[in-house]
Amino acid sequence: MDRPVAVVFMSAGTWVARCPRPLCLNAEQFGITGSGQPGGLTGSFRCRDEAGGCGLTCEAQWPANVEDIEWLLMQRPVPATRNWLPGEDLSDLFTENVQHGIVPISPAGLEAHPGGVLLQVSDRIDGGALSSGTWRREIGATPGTSRRSPWAEGN
Repeated sequence: MDRPVAVVFMSAGTWVARCPRPLCLNAEQFGITGSGQPGGLTGSFRCRDEAGGCGLTCEAQWPANVEDIEWLLMQRPVPATRNWLPGEDLSDLFTENVQHGIVPISPAGLEAHPGGVLLQVSDRIDGGALSSGTWRREIGATPGTSRRSPWAEGN
């Protein structure tokens, strides 16, 4: 019989996993919960009884590139947009960021050279001068229009 595995995803900037036991509707988070208690998602998964869970303890399946996913999502100024599901790759997240005006800028003193790699996004964020740089948020709205990115602060 296969052992259950809790699959980890990011929701609103928090790592979360749903309990894999059928009919259990609980989910656990990584880190401190709103009640001030540690969540049941650490290196493994524990569906905490005290949080309305079923008590199941099992393996948690984390993505191999946690740090890269976090790096891209934490650039988004609105926490509700910091979401990732298994199957989404880093280039998807990077493209979404750029489409919503979240663009990398070069650190002070960085020179871009024609044909040089500033940032390479595949299944990992590799090399490139921007991978350790800063980002800036540009509002995509044109003054006097009602069109505004859903990721803009205040929406």
